[in-house]
Order: sequence, then structure tokens, then C-alpha cells
Amino acid sequence: MKKSILKILGLSILLMVSCTEELIVDEVIDSVESGGALRNLGVTNKLDIANGTSTYAITLEAQDATGGDLLKEVRVNVGFNDIDGKGTDTTALSLFNTISAASFNETTEETTHKLPVATFTVTLNELVGHINSTFSNISSGDDFIIDFEMVLTDDRVFNLGNATTDVTRTGNFSYFNAQFRYTAKVGDPQRLVLSEISTDNANKLGILKSGDIDTVMLTFDRKDAFVVDPTITRISVAGASDDVVGPLVKYPSDDEDKDDEGKYYFLYTAGASEVDTIDFRISDGATVAGFEMKTDTLETAYIIDNKSPEMKVGATSVSTDGNGKFLNVRLELTLEALGKDTVDFEISATSPPDPAFDTQKITKTISQGDQTVVLEFVPQVNGTAIDQQGLTFNIETDPEGGSGAGIRDLIGNEAPQTLQVSIGN
Repeated sequence: MKKSILKILGLSILLMVSCTEELIVDEVIDSVESGGALRNLGVTNKLDIANGTSTYAITLEAQDATGGDLLKEVRVNVGFNDIDGKGTDTTALSLFNTISAASFNETTEETTHKLPVATFTVTLNELVGHINSTFSNISSGDDFIIDFEMVLTDDRVFNLGNATTDVTRTGNFSYFNAQFRYTAKVGDPQRLVLSEISTDNANKLGILKSGDIDTVMLTFDRKDAFVVDPTITRISVAGASDDVVGPLVKYPSDDEDKDDEGKYYFLYTAGASEVDTIDFRISDGATVAGFEMKTDTLETAYIIDNKSPEMKVGATSVSTDGNGKFLNVRLELTLEALGKDTVDFEISATSPPDPAFDTQKITKTISQGDQTVVLEFVPQVNGTAIDQQGLTFNIETDPEGGSGAGIRDLIGNEAPQTLQVSIGN
């Protein structure tokens, strides 16, 4: 009994859905006063920046109140959107061609309504020619706009401008699926993608110093072997030329891991330029499939940093007791862009008094980044404070017998180990 009830319920739901779809179709057709729609039965976009004969195709079904007999022609308009701003400016829609009613004579599996069907196909060469441009002005990711206008025998025109949302709706309950205007994006299977930067430096900051070697991994969308190896061009903002770029090498592929087939790498060794920014351009490659590689510049740049961080003396102050002897000398040191570390500072006399005051060590924990470190000491001989006077002394980092950690920046460049300081009377 329970199964019978379920079967009846299921049949009722099916009938309700079928009737609902028919009512929606009838209502929309009636609402547009015997108008028309171009139902999208399927799009195949194979536009490829490396192949002018690559195509965009869309299959359209002509619908009207008389089963397609009102169709006169379909106008096809084409425009262009320059997405990356590097080539041809955006071009307004203009008439590309017309599809006659007689051309709507296909039969497809997608339609069971016995309505007129036609497939519009266009090559990338034709699209580029229509906007009066050249391939050098077209980039992967740019969009061609394909716009259709349905002209009926009474010369009424139906397009995106006067179509209702019931006609243009996509997704669930989208019987018509007739958007009229479509975006044909230009693809590029040769597009060079920076897959990974694996840095030998522990900090993984993309900052290198002289002698550091980095492996730059490249992944190509197409896995065919190169018959012409790409050229690697190093771009240096500072104009340095003492660094080294190794040749492009095929990544060793595991037969079981097909993802490795499109991977290459090269080694880059930073030179001695004090500060520089390095980028790489990859160009002029060609594969056995006959595709030339689109020139591409890697998006991730390297920072070359061989500049030692600075250590400067800022404010100083001196205090004495009632007998004119030193109570305290306070120094503020400004430290630039440091890595986290523990640093030993050694303060020693270089000039009077005679005998020289005692050498003193102060240990400080250094936090990351720019900061001010305060050193305080009492000039004294054999543990007894000396009279206030002008002093010149050295502040040494990483002294003999210390922790072995001087002042270093994030990449490991070390500040000068000795700073000379003078204070007045």
C-alpha cells in the first residue's frame, strides 16, 4: 500500500512539473505578442591566441509562436573588450554578418521541438579582422562580444535590449536560455605560468644576497616538448650584470606522475649589486606541435639585498652624582630592518681617561624590524666610577667571547661590527 501511494505521488509530481513548464512557455510566448527568441543549445569556444584558425561556435534554435516560420534573418554583431589594457582599445559592436532563415535547417539531439536550428561558427582570424586589429594587439583573456538580433518577417527585432528575464534566464527553470549576447574569451594554451619559487633561504622572502642560488620552477600549459627552447631574459632595475642565469632544464619526470611533463626549471644566482630588483622574461619557444610560445614576464620579482643594515647613535644623556662622578651614560641606537636575534654589545674606551675605563658587555634581545635599542653603562675603573669628562669609545657587536651573533637584517647581511661614539663634558 505504501509503495502504491509513493508511485501515485511521484506520477502527480511529474505531471505537475510537465504542465508547469508548458504553462511557462505559453505565458512567455504570449507575453511577447508572437515575438521570438534564439535558444542557446550549446557553445564551443576554442579561441586560441596561438592559432588564427581556432573557432568559436554556438548552436541556436529559433522560436516563435508559429514554430519558426516568422524568422526572417539573424544579425550577428561583434565587439571587443581589451581586458588587460595592453593592446587594441575596446571596440563597439558592429554588424559582422547575417544568418538567413534558410540556414536554420539543422537537426540536433538538444531540441525535441522540431524548430529551426543553425550553428554560427567564426574563426579568430575573422574576429580580429572585423575589429581592424592584429594579433600583436590581442592578449590571452581578452573578450570578443558576439551579439545576435532576431529579425522577424514583419521586421520586428528581438535582442538583449528588449528580451525579458524569462527569456534570458539561465540555470534552473531556464526553458528559453536565450541570452542573445555572449562573451567569447581568447584562450592561450601556451600561456607560461610560474608554478613555484623554491628558495634556499630559510626565510622564504624572495630576497636574495650575493651567492644565493634559487631554483625557478616553470609550468607550461601545453606538455609537448620544445623544438626551440625558450629564451630567458633577466631584467635588472639597477642595471646590474654580475648575477648568473642558468639554462632552462626539463624537470625529471616520474612516469607515474604525468603532472611533471610540463615542468621546467632554471637556476638563478644573485650577484653583488648592493640593491636590485630582478625579473625574468620568457620568450621565443616553440613546441613539436608547432605552437609558438607567447612572451611572458614572470609576475614574481626578486629583491637583491647586499646592503648592510645601519646602526646609528641617536640621543645620548649623562648623569652625575654630587661629586661630579659619572652615575650613568645612556645611548639610543637606531637599528635598521633587523631580523630577530640576541646581540652582545661591548663598550670599550679609545681615549682618556688614563687608565682607560673598564670594558663592559651588555646583551640585548633584538626584535624584527626597525627599532631603537637603549644601552646604559657607568664609565668606571676597577669598579669605581670616574669623573665626568669628554669620552670617545667603541661599541662593538659580536665581540670575542660573545654569543657569535652580530646585528643582521632579515636576509643575513651584517651591520658594521664597530661604531665609534663621542660624548662631551
